[in-house]
Amino acid sequence: MSPDEVAGFVGLGAGALVLTTHRGLNPAVPAIAAPAAVAWPHGAPALGAGVVLGALTLARPHRLPGPALLFALALAIVIAVTGDGGLVRGGAAAVAIAVVTPAFVRTIEDLVLACTAFGLTSAVVALGAAVAGVGGVRADILAVAAAAGLAASAGAGARSIAAADLAGVLALPSKSGLIAAAVAIVGVLVVRRLPSIDAILAALATAIAWLAGAPFAHAHLRHVNAFTDTYHRLGSVGVVLFVLLLGTTVWGLPRPFAPGLVAAAAGAVFVPLEATAPLWLLAGFAASSSSPEGPLRLARDEQRLVRRELELEAERQALAEEQRRLRRRRLALDEREAQLAAGAPAPVAVAPPPPRPSAPQAALDPTRGLFYAYRDLAALRRLVAERGAEFPDRLDEWVIYLETLEPYAENGILPIRFEQVVEDVFGPLLA
Repeated sequence: MSPDEVAGFVGLGAGALVLTTHRGLNPAVPAIAAPAAVAWPHGAPALGAGVVLGALTLARPHRLPGPALLFALALAIVIAVTGDGGLVRGGAAAVAIAVVTPAFVRTIEDLVLACTAFGLTSAVVALGAAVAGVGGVRADILAVAAAAGLAASAGAGARSIAAADLAGVLALPSKSGLIAAAVAIVGVLVVRRLPSIDAILAALATAIAWLAGAPFAHAHLRHVNAFTDTYHRLGSVGVVLFVLLLGTTVWGLPRPFAPGLVAAAAGAVFVPLEATAPLWLLAGFAASSSSPEGPLRLARDEQRLVRRELELEAERQALAEEQRRLRRRRLALDEREAQLAAGAPAPVAVAPPPPRPSAPQAALDPTRGLFYAYRDLAALRRLVAERGAEFPDRLDEWVIYLETLEPYAENGILPIRFEQVVEDVFGPLLA
């Protein structure tokens, strides 16, 4: 190994470790590492080591990861046992990224920051490779990663970064990257994370680039497929684990970020297994979101729910103490009755304590009916769909809130404890 390569390894590992010291940037660490590992596979192990070291020393995971992480680890073990040298290096970094992501991504804000960082880094890597004249399979791999970054950044609402990712795809000689980008744009349109005008502008820019003879216009679709490549290099067990990893990642990813996985899967039809590197980062996101402890929440909701849980615990303790007091009083009354039945002198009557005031019932606004008390999630969705355009600066927040609150709804109705949360967040729509 040359001194330059050693210096590069040290630089990558140390850079990943330094990033983790800035706690506000923690969620972006694995997102930045993923495209960098794709761009320089020889340095991937050092990058993965730096990310893991930072996670072990600084990150404090508060959530149990979901099933996507288990299949990511299983596939990484198969790669380590049966894969070739280049695949093993990339797999080492990939599994490191997947493992540490749940340690860094704890709230929806963390997920949005990580997706934005992933899109930005993918765009920088793709544009840098285009300037350097990268071609062949490497261009396909980087273009597919940029397409996944396009979907991730658009899902996070960073449309300017998504445009930079599209520029990176168009600047590389890769038709497979263009297909993945097209799938990404359609996906973010379906989940309503991209305005129609942006999709039209993207299609127009692609058409102009094609007519102008951009590098992708003269590229060839390669007869390489990540699924068959997985079979030839890892065997049938590797294919099964790869498919299970895709399935659990689709299941665990929040809906606004699912198009990134679809774009990576579409690109995988034309590129080798190494091009699926973004899948490992997305698997980490899915493992964070599909935690047994429930989906990711907004940071302020997390704090509000923690306070509410403490209040409920105090109420439960007060209720338990009241029940114990009533049991003691009942026992005393039973003893008095037994004494009277045995002919003992009647005790001095003790006045009963005043009745405890009943807990106030949830106020019902006659103009809103049960919706005001229990919060109909479907009605909230209709309000956001009908009037969301009146509040463009709040629309993204409301969509994420609806995704976050959905698992707590029973038959479409939110429990009463969420009434204040809904009132605070969706107040402009309820006014």
